Amino acid sequence: MLDIFDFISDNKKYTYIDTIQYNDKNYVAYMDDDNVYISEYTMDKDGFILDDISDELYEILIREMKL
Repeated sequence: MLDIFDFISDNKKYTYIDTIQYNDKNYVAYMDDDNVYISEYTMDKDGFILDDISDELYEILIREMKL
């Protein structure tokens, strides 16, 4: 069964939670069995690219997303 809320990155399965635009950048929240992650994302012709963010920005975005 296809779950539209699951995706694979670096051979690991994650579940999509939410997206937000903050300071003109796009961020996505996603989780695995143990943790919630937030990354900046950009789109290209092959899909999307996830980039790490700082711990400080993570805390801000967690509050903004009400997670």
